[in-house]
Amino acid sequence: MSFGAFCLVLHSHLPYYRKAGKWPFGEENLFEAMFGTYLPLLTALETLVNEGLRPRATIGITPILAEQLADPYLQDGFVEWMERMIRVSREDAAAFLLTAEPDMAVLADLHAEEFTAVLATYRRMGPNLLIPFRRFHELGAIELITSAATHCFSPLVGEPAAVAAQYGLGVATHKHHFGVQPNGFWLPECAYKPGIETAIEAAGLKYFLVENTAIEGGKSAGAAIGAYAGLAAPPTVRPETGLSTLEPYQVAGSRVTVFGRHRRVGYQVWSAHTGYPGDGVYREFHKKHSHSGNRYWRLEGRNVELADKGPYDPIVAREHLESHADHFIGVLHEELKAYQAEHGIEGVLVVPFDTELFGHWWYEGVDWLTAVWRRLARAVDVRPMTLSQVVANHPAQRSITLPEETSWGAGGNYWVWNNPEVAFMWPLIHAAEHEMDALANDYADATGLVDRALTQAARELVLLESSDWPFLVTTGQAGVWAKERFELHRSRFHVLAEAIRAGTLTEAVLAPIAAEDNPFSEIDWRRYQGQRATASASA
Repeated sequence: MSFGAFCLVLHSHLPYYRKAGKWPFGEENLFEAMFGTYLPLLTALETLVNEGLRPRATIGITPILAEQLADPYLQDGFVEWMERMIRVSREDAAAFLLTAEPDMAVLADLHAEEFTAVLATYRRMGPNLLIPFRRFHELGAIELITSAATHCFSPLVGEPAAVAAQYGLGVATHKHHFGVQPNGFWLPECAYKPGIETAIEAAGLKYFLVENTAIEGGKSAGAAIGAYAGLAAPPTVRPETGLSTLEPYQVAGSRVTVFGRHRRVGYQVWSAHTGYPGDGVYREFHKKHSHSGNRYWRLEGRNVELADKGPYDPIVAREHLESHADHFIGVLHEELKAYQAEHGIEGVLVVPFDTELFGHWWYEGVDWLTAVWRRLARAVDVRPMTLSQVVANHPAQRSITLPEETSWGAGGNYWVWNNPEVAFMWPLIHAAEHEMDALANDYADATGLVDRALTQAARELVLLESSDWPFLVTTGQAGVWAKERFELHRSRFHVLAEAIRAGTLTEAVLAPIAAEDNPFSEIDWRRYQGQRATASASA
């Protein structure tokens, strides 16, 4: 007997790191995610498929991440980084033996072995990791979905044409890499305001996701989850609606389906206080070896200083992740059984996570996912399903009007991306959007060098609109770096715009910018045409 469906959604996204430094912020952040998350995840999917299993997870790969994974420059950089990590891990092992720390030397050797094995996997699967993801999609093991081109914070983007361009480019880039029109859309930061469903539907997409409070009402999560732990954000409190995230809904006035995050099940992993990754036996992320940057220590506990962390024990960690997988399956069973008992129908339990949480931030995370997927394959009362399978087989029976200003950020509102520290960004973004609209109309017949410069200006605009810049400033993860990246893309946009208007555009102006920022072969500056006419007609 089935109590319902479990829909795991993995949202894969990183900022634009290409030629934006190496460490501590820059290309090595991408390489760490490739090593720690994307390649282990692909290996797990390959293993499960070879066992005859289909996890049926929904995996989003944002277009800007896809462009970086497909970039030969970054692919070569990843190999160089991996070869260096193998070398420095071996150097760590030798140094630990000299200081009479044999247990630490063993851990260093394990690091070297892991880097070596993952590099071998990369050489077999790669260099373009989008290809094996596409293969697993075609085999029905996963569903791939898209997002806005550079993960823009949609509600605060000023011009409707800019939102449409972000979404349209996201779909075009997905089709370019994966060969199919996506059904699903990861709404960046789950940030919603009324009308967004219109842009989603216009892009040919069928569904998106929101935070649980957008459907259920109530008090937002505040600072309790994930990267937002410790962030003092003002929480939003909405009236309880009586609705449940255990069913999909049709957004009123559209043909688009919306899914909400299940709060309790999501907290089993996301909670900064009680989630599985906080178990003291798991590997500590924040303490790194001074020579290699490797992590050799266990978490211990939230109140244990980094200097007091003990050595990591992978055997004990493995035992705990198996126990946590059992517990997770039990929670799924409990929630879906209770919903069916109360409503007389099967529930649809949707839990989205950042993909990079697994393997990169939570070292044991991909192994935990694999353990969960194997248990789901044996279960008879909980069925793993992709979100497209839900839309096709269990369509929404009710419509919903979603409230304004919701997100999955701290506070459940827009605060993370629009607070006094980052508010200066939005007028600058809006000015660039307005100028892009004007350029697209004023130079509608552009060819040659001007056409190429308009293409690059559109590229700089979408990079400027990324939600990563205000996010990194607000959370303090890389505030100075993020402000520098924001200003660089803004500056490059205006250099091109001013050169076009002044008639001073030359190859010497365009070429260096185009060489630095090269994503999105599918970008088309003509997407911005028509906005001026639309605005005039409405006035």
